[in-house]
Formats: sequence, structure tokens, C-alpha cells
Amino acid sequence: MRVHVIGTQVLICRIDSQESEKTKIDWRNYDLENTPHKPFILDSEIREKCVSLVKCMSLEFGMIDMIFTPSEWSVFLECNLQGHWAWIEQLTGLSITQTLCERLLSGLS
Repeated sequence: MRVHVIGTQVLICRIDSQESEKTKIDWRNYDLENTPHKPFILDSEIREKCVSLVKCMSLEFGMIDMIFTPSEWSVFLECNLQGHWAWIEQLTGLSITQTLCERLLSGLS
């Protein structure tokens, strides 16, 4: 999963990397035609933890990479301070750029 935290907004993309042999070990081997990207909703407890993590790091924007284990446990991998998201918007319709712009224009209050 790629979890985009923008202020208190959370936009999530599930990347089904296990659907392609090319991306089973590392989804960044990019096989977009065979690796479904879908909007996703995490339970509220995990979403709140993601927002808290980004806030604890004194950030307004952070992209968190997570995985689900075969037994459906969610595991934190990393928080990117400046990651890419355009391809996720194109594949999922998530409004990451708009949400980020609105946050910046709000004066970060």
C-alpha cells in the first residue's frame, strides 16, 4: 500500500504486487498492466496512526509504504518525505495533487 498523508487527510492506494511475477519481490519493478492499483480504505486505527506518525515527524505530507502479510497483518515499511504519486492518480483517480494544493493554500492551519 502507498498511504498518502496530507495534514489529516489520508489517501490510500493498494498495489496488488503479488498479481505479477515481475513485481512479487519488489513492486517498483513496474509491471503496471499486470499489477492492479486501487483506492483502498484502511481501518480508522491504522489511518490515525499514519497521521500521527507524519505529525510526529513534523511533516505536513508523507507517503507511507506498508504491506499486508499473508495473514492480513499490516506492516509499516517506510515514510517517504518526498515521493512520487502522479502514476497513482492516473491509475486510481485519487485526488492527491488537489488535496496537497488545498492543504498548501489553506496556510497549513
